[in-house]
Amino acid sequence: MHSSACGIRHWSLRNSKISHVKFELHCSSEAFSDEDVDNIDGVTSNTDCANYCVADEKCQVAVWREDTGRCALKSKLEEMQDDRDDYHSLVRVGFVNGTGIGDTGCSQREINEKCAEMVNLESDKAKAECLKQVNDAQREALKDRTDRERAEREWGESVARLEQSLRDTKRECRENLEKEIAERDRAVRAERERIERKARVDQAKAVQEERERLMKEFSEQLRTEKEACALTASKCAADREQALQAERDRLGKECNEKLRLEQILAGNKCAADLRNEQDRFSKDCSERLRLEQVHSDSKCSANLRAEQDRMSKDCSERLRLETERVQGKCSADLGRVTEERDRLSQQCSDDLRSAKEEKDHLETKCKQDLEERDRLETKCKQDLQEKDHLETKCKQDLQEKDRIAKECTDGRAQEQIRRKDDICYNPGFGAWPNTISTFDIDGTAYVVQPNSHLTLAFPTDHDATSPASCARDFCNNEPDCVGVEWTPNDNKNKCITFNESQNRPIKKDDIRSKPPHYMILKPDRLR
Repeated sequence: MHSSACGIRHWSLRNSKISHVKFELHCSSEAFSDEDVDNIDGVTSNTDCANYCVADEKCQVAVWREDTGRCALKSKLEEMQDDRDDYHSLVRVGFVNGTGIGDTGCSQREINEKCAEMVNLESDKAKAECLKQVNDAQREALKDRTDRERAEREWGESVARLEQSLRDTKRECRENLEKEIAERDRAVRAERERIERKARVDQAKAVQEERERLMKEFSEQLRTEKEACALTASKCAADREQALQAERDRLGKECNEKLRLEQILAGNKCAADLRNEQDRFSKDCSERLRLEQVHSDSKCSANLRAEQDRMSKDCSERLRLETERVQGKCSADLGRVTEERDRLSQQCSDDLRSAKEEKDHLETKCKQDLEERDRLETKCKQDLQEKDHLETKCKQDLQEKDRIAKECTDGRAQEQIRRKDDICYNPGFGAWPNTISTFDIDGTAYVVQPNSHLTLAFPTDHDATSPASCARDFCNNEPDCVGVEWTPNDNKNKCITFNESQNRPIKKDDIRSKPPHYMILKPDRLR
């Protein structure tokens, strides 16, 4: 609240709709607002300026400029500046019933006159809105019912398609199972054939190893026989040399003995003859010895060559026959094994290729079937969810319809009471008249205490559009809340609620004077 040298005065003016409108005069003060209602020139007094404000329902503040006679009408008070000469501000603070300044409030006639038009307008508007909402709800319910029937029909069709798909899938799975069994049988046969092929390969390998072993054995035997032949030839040469030496010794002894006898028999007489005979005999012995040696050498060489030829021919023939036999057998076995291997390899390749193609085809088909089944299951779930959503929405629409109907019948009365309270007892965050009697806000009684503040209580700040709305929203239903406090004309839409301590109740003595604060208090909480 602002003051000036002339002080603050409360005074009232008559209006055609209400008995009096009460203003608070702030001399040498200028009120400011961003929302001007009107500007009037040639006004000669505060009273005339206030009368212009009374005539306009939007006007809450009038500023009269004494030096120019200009009257500015404003819709609300945002700021007040003191020490402004020639400016005088008038703030509307309430209504006055009758002619007495102290009789402040609204009479039943004023309430009826003030609220009748608004009640009728609000009632008509509420009925129209209610009818519109009911019609909208009915149309929405009809649409929801249609959507639900369509969804149920589509859901039934989806279920039928899903059942058919499941039957097809079962048939496909049965066929796939039979194919899998046949494929496993083929795999068993292929494995058996693989084992047989491996056995044949092992057999061919064993034949090859046997052939190599025989070749090695024949080579070893041939080497042994060659060594035996060489040993026989060496022994034969030694025997031949020994025989020749023995024959020489025998012939030498014989010749010497014969010569000695001839010498004894013939004596010196036969020396010449003996020498001749000796020469002849020597030649004869030499010839005989040479012939015997030649004969012995020829015989031994012939025997040796014959034995060598026989053994070589025998070994070569045996080796040739065995080699031909083994080579023939191995060639025949190898040819049969090669042919069988090629045939089995080709058959195995064909079987593997066919099995792979069949497997790929079955895997693709099964994957497509599973994807189609998953899609159908997802579609069914979505249809069921849509059905549940539609049923829930129908229930919500019916509940909303019931709520709207209830609001149309019951909810407006309390709203009209609140509007009546706002009109008659709630000038806003301004300075209320001091003489307003005890009044109700949604059934909770309050009294006005100007220039007041509570001590020993717990304050809480709130945002509200008026003290009445602050009490209604933050104090009525709080058992520990004692009252509401605000600062007039601070233009912040702020209020404070006070809660008493559980250990110490609030008493009347706890109310302290604190201008310019205002309070509305619950009288039943003050002891």
